[in-house]
Amino acid sequence: MPSLFEVATNNDAMKNKDLGDNIIGTTQRHRPPDANTNDRSSKSRLEPVLRETGHLERAPGRRKPGRPRIIASWFPQVAETMADGTSLKAALERNGITLDSAQLRALYRNTEFRRIVRETRSSNTKES
Repeated sequence: MPSLFEVATNNDAMKNKDLGDNIIGTTQRHRPPDANTNDRSSKSRLEPVLRETGHLERAPGRRKPGRPRIIASWFPQVAETMADGTSLKAALERNGITLDSAQLRALYRNTEFRRIVRETRSSNTKES
């Protein structure tokens, strides 16, 4: 008759039996095989495109701690186009800028861009 220790050891061995790439009984996070490590949410989707095209502007002066702000040279132009209520997609088309859906979403969420649009719209309404 097997001892209680041998039964427990056999049960643990059965739980950890290797089934391909997945190991049962571990706390490791499973990542699909086609997942790209560069597509993490903490990475900017706009920065590589802006850097590649030469539109990424570096903030003047000493760098503050934290995540660097992403400011493109065409942000004010697009904000000016959006000042009258034009949608972001239409403003980008009018300025000849093409972004894919992930980059467009990142631009909607960019706080610097939203600040510039808000200031441009408020100054546009004050002039009217």
